[in-house]
Amino acid sequence: MDMYMKCGLFSEALNVFNSLATHDVISWTLLIMGCVHHGNGEDAICIYEQMLCKGVCVNSITYVGILMACSCIGKILNGREIHSMVIKRGLEDEPRICTALTDMYAKCGMLPEAHKVCAKSQNFDPISSTALIAGYAEQGCGENALSLMEQLENAGVSGNIITLGSSLRACGSLGALDKGLLMHSEVIGKGFEGDSIMGFTLVDMYSKCASLAEARYTFDRLAIVNVLSWNALIAGYTQIAEIDNVIICFVSMLQEGIHPDSVTFMNILNTCGDTGSTELAHFFFQILNNDYSYILIVEHVTCMIDLFCRTGCIDKALSVVKTMMFHPHAALWHAILGACLRSRDLELGKHAFEHASTLDENDTVAHILLSNIYVNAETSMGW
Repeated sequence: MDMYMKCGLFSEALNVFNSLATHDVISWTLLIMGCVHHGNGEDAICIYEQMLCKGVCVNSITYVGILMACSCIGKILNGREIHSMVIKRGLEDEPRICTALTDMYAKCGMLPEAHKVCAKSQNFDPISSTALIAGYAEQGCGENALSLMEQLENAGVSGNIITLGSSLRACGSLGALDKGLLMHSEVIGKGFEGDSIMGFTLVDMYSKCASLAEARYTFDRLAIVNVLSWNALIAGYTQIAEIDNVIICFVSMLQEGIHPDSVTFMNILNTCGDTGSTELAHFFFQILNNDYSYILIVEHVTCMIDLFCRTGCIDKALSVVKTMMFHPHAALWHAILGACLRSRDLELGKHAFEHASTLDENDTVAHILLSNIYVNAETSMGW
């Protein structure tokens, strides 16, 4: 069973499970862990519920597995229910359960609860603290992540690859370059720099801190380069509106056989928008629409419409909306309405409002924008 589950062969594992004369806690837990390992949180919860119906006594490893499942799919209500059961059975202080609870609350965005669970452990034990630091970094609470990391260091606990990676993400979100440089030195000292994820994290941190020379230097030393690392570098150039370097990176990644994704094109279009390069943006949008339509998302179209509108090319913006491959989205008509508000174009505003209302007659944003367009139009006419 364990072998089949680890190989992703769920049907075969289930056949073995069904052939067993008896189903004990170990076999049930193996199924749950297998589902979690392959990101099937919903299936893991269903199996857990079947297990309870059969009257099988759950052990601490089962609880860890089901808490991990709740983390995967953001099932906070199920997670709270498991937490209550864990408390009733006096298992909350077990390190692996404490870590699973901390991770579950953090990934569900419940950081105060994650902190409470972690604080109840043995003075912020390293394992659960690692989960909390990662949670803080993922939820954009960089200062909390770095503060907890400092507490661990003061307690003599050395940073591991996860805490250092999370702390680097926190440095990036805060623009804390000096702290990031210190973390980078520690990463080198511990031999983590060769890890592909750590390499991407370093490039991302330097890019977000607008230290593009360091970002490029780190990028050029990566053992493995993929679309994520290219996106991190491109995002850095986007942040400082260096359109030439953005294009150079895009061409280079294509030459290396790496396919761009939706994030790549979002960065390119944003850079074109920030530099007022309307024609260049349209050129890349056509490449996206013609050659990479499978990654085209509504945000790309909205960005293009907004750029056309800001440069007074409202006819081109309308043309983009009308020739879209997929069904029009309210956000696109909101962009047109926003442009009409700036240009005080009442007639086009009413036209855009009609289309937005067709998609959702209770579209609050569209109603507010049209109301403001009327106010602007009346003001310009001296009413």
